[in-house]
Amino acid sequence: MTRLVDLARQRRLPAGETGGSIATVTNYGVFGLTIATPIPLPEQTLLLGMGCGQVVPQWDPAEEEFVAGDRSGLHVEL
Repeated sequence: MTRLVDLARQRRLPAGETGGSIATVTNYGVFGLTIATPIPLPEQTLLLGMGCGQVVPQWDPAEEEFVAGDRSGLHVEL
């Protein structure tokens, strides 16, 4: 596994090492998108898409007031 991680960080994964998966995680948040529809590859059955983080108000029951909270959108495509 360490070998594959090192190759992936160098962007040198051989084509034979990248197939055979059933799921993929995609991060469209790096483009500033909060929501998108990820499209799985034909051989995959599950895809999880993650949007960029946002600071949003959320209720804090202990303080009884709204406070800043972080939220990121997730989209699952089956």
